[in-house]
Amino acid sequence: MLRHTRFSFTHQRPHLVHWQSLGKTHFDVCVIGAGPAGIAAALRAVDYNKRVCLVEAKRIGGCDLWNGTLQSKTLWEMSNFLGRARGSSAERVYGTTISNFMELDDERMLQTLQEVSETREKQVLSALSASNVALLYGRAAFASPHELEVSSREAKEYRTVTADYFIIATGSVPVTQPHVPVDHKNVVTSDDLMTLPLPKSMVVVGGGALGSEFATTYGRLGKTKVFLLDKKERIMPKEDDDVAATIQKGMEKHGVEVHQDCLLYSLQSLTKSESDGQETPNDGTSGNGVRYTIMHRKTHELQTYEVERALIVTGRRPNYFGLGLRNTNCEVRDGVLVLDEFGRCVNQKHIYAVGDATGRDRSVSMGEAKGRLAVDHIYSPHITEPLHPDHSRIVFLDTAVASVGKNEKQCREKNVSYVVAKYGFELCSRNVAASNTEGFVKILASNDSKKTLLGVHVVGWSASTIVEFATAAIQRKQSAYELSEMLTAYPSVSQAFLECLRVILGTSMLKPGTFPGLVCNTWTPSDCERGRGYCSLGNAQGGGKQ
Repeated sequence: MLRHTRFSFTHQRPHLVHWQSLGKTHFDVCVIGAGPAGIAAALRAVDYNKRVCLVEAKRIGGCDLWNGTLQSKTLWEMSNFLGRARGSSAERVYGTTISNFMELDDERMLQTLQEVSETREKQVLSALSASNVALLYGRAAFASPHELEVSSREAKEYRTVTADYFIIATGSVPVTQPHVPVDHKNVVTSDDLMTLPLPKSMVVVGGGALGSEFATTYGRLGKTKVFLLDKKERIMPKEDDDVAATIQKGMEKHGVEVHQDCLLYSLQSLTKSESDGQETPNDGTSGNGVRYTIMHRKTHELQTYEVERALIVTGRRPNYFGLGLRNTNCEVRDGVLVLDEFGRCVNQKHIYAVGDATGRDRSVSMGEAKGRLAVDHIYSPHITEPLHPDHSRIVFLDTAVASVGKNEKQCREKNVSYVVAKYGFELCSRNVAASNTEGFVKILASNDSKKTLLGVHVVGWSASTIVEFATAAIQRKQSAYELSEMLTAYPSVSQAFLECLRVILGTSMLKPGTFPGLVCNTWTPSDCERGRGYCSLGNAQGGGKQ
């Protein structure tokens, strides 16, 4: 009889109900969750000729296709088009911006977001069908370490699945705060946003990568007055100062107002009667809305605002709800499964977790890589190496911001001596031709005779193109000397990368100091010999199939 595990970690005996049993089925691999990480794991297991099932509670695609990456980047592309219509590219052709007769249609926008997800969903379903992956719809709950029950409340039926290996790919859910009630209408999370029309005004609570991305996107769409609340002294605190400053400048260009170094003092939803007649610092609120108060951390001054919507973006946590992890005896610490470097549960060698369910590196690309790695670690006849710690990252703001490797802040924290060069896109012919000259390429290399690449950071047009190339170079520990020998096409954005390398080597055509966007500096810790810190940073990490 079906057992119900109502909460993730309950250990009471579940009650029994009279649902129809569909029997018991055995698979080589059972993947729980059909997001990008789960799909990648399932299809990789097929490569090893294994019998695979994929369990999904809702729709194929997870947070990539639905209310997540794909839809938010589609919205960003819309905002990018409108941003260029208001910018220098339009002025170059028409002598004026063309946004005066362009207004975003909310209904068409929401329809487009749905269409792109449905297109990708059909493609993924076709791939799963062609690979003979058994797709089971329903809620999954472990009854024991080797037994999973998949139930459908609508059909009042369940089936039992046993498998040699289980891969947990259940994704993540937004972190909410007890003092900030989310009603999914006025106060929302990123999981709600893609199904709602554009508000006249909105506050984004959280100045990290995701919060900054939504604030910029909605600001560029041109229909929403956006406020961004961040408790730090500057947004994107993990980035270097010059990168964060460029990001904030791009936001403010589109009317985003940043509450920096402020705490959320209070926030509440309003009915129409409560919001009527209130004098507040901003306008654009009609009907239901949100009133929030911020407190400046240094002065303790309070300020109150009213907006139509509040977006809470204060992080995400693994989604283990109802999974019955207590029945597996898997170790959970601080709400996250304890895993080894291959994603395997430390005390249950047949259970793995991948993607957002690991609680780390929440991106589609890393999720897919972890899904494939887990299956390779199970079945590959060769030694499986852990994923390389240096991988590319990209955030979509006023322009793309992509990076790989270490930044200046991280190098200084580890006492790594480095040389850094910055090459502005206003000096690159391809960017000048495209009237897209904002941003720069920034390269860090070891401050020794080798000039080994430590990190590459790009703010601007085609940032991902440059960083993807740099990722391979950093993973191979290539030097600026090796890379400077390449020949790039003309005109291309990769020329900015090549010239930035030459700035480090002192062989660039344009010398540092001749233009504001052309900079080269070095840093060496006062108590550390040159290169000693880098040697400790570059120690090889062990790992192998166990």
